[in-house]
Amino acid sequence: MNPQDLLNLMKFRRSIRKFLDKPIEGEKLNLILESARLAPSSSNSQPWHFVVINNSEVIKKLVDAVPLGIRPNSWFSDAPIVIACLAKPHMIEHKLAKILANDYHRIDTTIAIEHMVLTATSLGIGNCWVGWFDQKKVKKILNVPRAWDVVMLLPMGYPENQSDNEGLGGIKPRPRKELSEIISFNRFGQEI
Repeated sequence: MNPQDLLNLMKFRRSIRKFLDKPIEGEKLNLILESARLAPSSSNSQPWHFVVINNSEVIKKLVDAVPLGIRPNSWFSDAPIVIACLAKPHMIEHKLAKILANDYHRIDTTIAIEHMVLTATSLGIGNCWVGWFDQKKVKKILNVPRAWDVVMLLPMGYPENQSDNEGLGGIKPRPRKELSEIISFNRFGQEI
């Protein structure tokens, strides 16, 4: 793969919040899920589990578990699929994480989620990370065991608006900081 193609895919990806009433084909969904399976993880622990919700009634219940905020919480009720992304710490990793203040199971699962996000984008399928939800409500709705964390909800579907050269779903790019504002060498604050 040409590195520029991957960078272009990342530039093309957008947070999609309006979906067509069109199901995601099984072979495309399988590619998206396979990309998560292939993600790297700490000590190859693969601490994730993905619940694919394609039942509109269950999706509407999940919408109710997302608190109101800046945007109304009902925007993903029309998504044909929501993937609940779960993580479970390994017992040894769990103890080390407390000492090191890192939740590797959540970090690893987030890497797998980004694999799905980029694969979906390459297939013309939009999605949007939803991290603001009531953990207890979501776990109850989906019958998630106590030991598992719900890391993210990932609604996905075909964008309602046509894509163009600037972005998926025709959404214009948002401003990004310059590299010089976000990169240091050797120590924080060192100029490039």
